Amino acid sequence: MSTYQAGDTIRWEFPTHNPASSTAADADDTPTGVLLRNGTATAETVTVANQATGIYLASATVPEDWEDGDEVQLRVTATVAGITGNTHSPVWVLDVAAATIAKLLQADRLLDTSTTPWQLVLIERGTGGIGVGTELLRQDLKDEDGNDISSINDFIGQQVCPP
Repeated sequence: MSTYQAGDTIRWEFPTHNPASSTAADADDTPTGVLLRNGTATAETVTVANQATGIYLASATVPEDWEDGDEVQLRVTATVAGITGNTHSPVWVLDVAAATIAKLLQADRLLDTSTTPWQLVLIERGTGGIGVGTELLRQDLKDEDGNDISSINDFIGQQVCPP
């Protein structure tokens, strides 16, 4: 099984062939696709496009609100020479932890001085600033003694080593 993240576009290439000769052949009409979530058909859009004779590409975008561990599969149905059949893609598993860690590592790091104590805010890269962008994490700032940091004086000029 492969993993994916919410918002990813999953793609699966599949063949069609003439049932009588077993040679590659285009479908009578464009095949149709269904996105399955944990084995159940969903209403998500699946796009199917012809790539070459007897070769199609199915693709769909995984919704942002799907949950960690969800299994996703594409099911396509095609009719060739008047005979209809269907096939299933491999299974992909949603990995929320990997997606979250990647977003945190790439996040814009900002300092929110409008709060007490000040807060470190991680915003999803490229989505905007505090109050606008997609906030991933917010953390109170404390000094080495656990006291709130709420002004520049709380940490500028402190001694690094005791005298």
